[in-house]
Amino acid sequence: MEVDFFVPDEGLAIQVCYNLSHSDGTYEREVSALKKLPSALECKRRLIITYDEDATIEDNNGKIEVLPYWKWVIA
Repeated sequence: MEVDFFVPDEGLAIQVCYNLSHSDGTYEREVSALKKLPSALECKRRLIITYDEDATIEDNNGKIEVLPYWKWVIA
């Protein structure tokens, strides 16, 4: 399990990718790491930053936010 960034004080895990295209395995790679993380570390927020996608992915541990870079920067 590997995530791009983890901020322990905030319980924030971040993956970064251009897009979550299902065709090249990117979706599975980026999402699976965030799905496994709560079993190893306390994680309050899981986030995937993309170029222009905006979505929410639900799993047994809550939600994974998918945000475009511009929206994440102004938040």
